[in-house]
Amino acid sequence: MRARSHNRMTVDRVLTPLALGLIAALGLALLLASFWLGAPQQDVVDLVRYLLLSGMVSTGLGAAGVFWLRRGHVRLWMQLALTFLFGVAATIFNIYLTASLMFLSQHDLPLLVLLLAFAAMLSLGLGAALTSALAQRVAILEYQINSLDEKIKDSSVHQRSS
Repeated sequence: MRARSHNRMTVDRVLTPLALGLIAALGLALLLASFWLGAPQQDVVDLVRYLLLSGMVSTGLGAAGVFWLRRGHVRLWMQLALTFLFGVAATIFNIYLTASLMFLSQHDLPLLVLLLAFAAMLSLGLGAALTSALAQRVAILEYQINSLDEKIKDSSVHQRSS
């Protein structure tokens, strides 16, 4: 029973932020399309349908990736790097699909992909910096815990021998 409860908490911890992110992204897109772009109501409805479907597929694949990473013993920096890479890949894929449906010029789509690839590499660099900092903090924490554990063991052995 306890394992089932723990598994449910793990699923909730993964799915809740993903669902909230999808809802926030849809809300932001709806607001921007309506008020900033001034898109007609039917275009906004079509956009929301497309983004909902696309977002659900991306979120589902992302959740599957998170569960897969949690099953293995993949280092933290690798988990974070793969998460950034997945986010970038999902973004490029979604924009590629959208752009291929709406661009008339064959030169616009490759330029957009080039700009996205450039932005992706910048994001990957920032992600690597963040990952490195987090991994270093975790390593320091692990070292401190191991040191404390050794002191406790030494103290316990010393008390038994007295």
